Amino acid sequence: MPRMADYFVTLTIPKNTILPNISSTTVTIEGDILVGFFRLIPPGWAGLAHYRIKYGLEQLHPANEGAWDTGDNIRDFVPLNWKMPEHKLTLTIEGYNEDTTYDHTVYLWFRTEEVEYARPTTLLKEILTLLKEIFGVEG
Repeated sequence: MPRMADYFVTLTIPKNTILPNISSTTVTIEGDILVGFFRLIPPGWAGLAHYRIKYGLEQLHPANEGAWDTGDNIRDFVPLNWKMPEHKLTLTIEGYNEDTTYDHTVYLWFRTEEVEYARPTTLLKEILTLLKEIFGVEG
């Protein structure tokens, strides 16, 4: 049965952090598949703060390269179903903030899953053992 794990990270983006200057933080996650992430963009962002998630040079979210996510008062799950190239890796969350008055924070919970692949021979042995137990066959 697959195991799931959650990883939590926040990024506080200071006011007046405009491109090309950005704030960033990292989170190390483990698993085989990055199922997706829960995000909380609190009220008050007013579309002035922006963030994105990257693995090395590859942008994972938003999906279109060079884009930034923003919003105001958003709580939802963003599905990714991304097969991780390494079992343990580090993601970078980057952000900038056009607001001249307030810092803004994005809250992210990443969900990973470990996938265990059963070899056909192992599965067949388990089925035969189960059938032997059911029908009372020894050996």
